[in-house]
Amino acid sequence: MDKKANQERIYLADNIRKLRKLKGWPQEKLAFESNTTSHCFIDLESASRNIITDTLSRIAHTLDVTVHDITKPN
Repeated sequence: MDKKANQERIYLADNIRKLRKLKGWPQEKLAFESNTTSHCFIDLESASRNIITDTLSRIAHTLDVTVHDITKPN
């Protein structure tokens, strides 16, 4: 993986962790509320390989934008 994709994964992980903690939720609560598993958030918040994030990052790089540009509301 290239350095830019790794930086974006870390940025995404940090943002999700901060937002989750602002709500006072453990990973399990966020997992339940988002209909996924706590293992998904363990991987996501540790910036481990995540195919969705990696794919999103590749698309953003291909379009010469950031992941934020793709995911932000219009």
